[in-house]
Amino acid sequence: MKNSLILFAFLLLMTSCKKDEFPNPKQLQGTWTELNEQSFQHKLRFDNETLYFIKQNTVDTLIFRLDDKEEKMFLRLKTQHTEIETQHKVKINKQRDEIIVWNLFITNTFETETTFRKD
Repeated sequence: MKNSLILFAFLLLMTSCKKDEFPNPKQLQGTWTELNEQSFQHKLRFDNETLYFIKQNTVDTLIFRLDDKEEKMFLRLKTQHTEIETQHKVKINKQRDEIIVWNLFITNTFETETTFRKD
């Protein structure tokens, strides 16, 4: 009885500490707001295969695709008729209703992580 209680407690702890995982397209659908302390928060709106990246003064319309094998999201401008894409690591935390996108904002100095919460 004692062993089964310990096993149950261990399994409960493991499921509550589930790590962030790679999302599927259905999980991304909708609007996500950047978590930051600035006066403006960027937004990502996923609508089918289109991503609207809402910035302070502009909106970029992008096509996104997910690669399960590489666990990356690939983006390209919808108006661009080339195969040039940017690639971004992305994870979802379903318990907190948050996604983390790496290197969404271009910098030459270091890797960035941007967290968004589902609206």
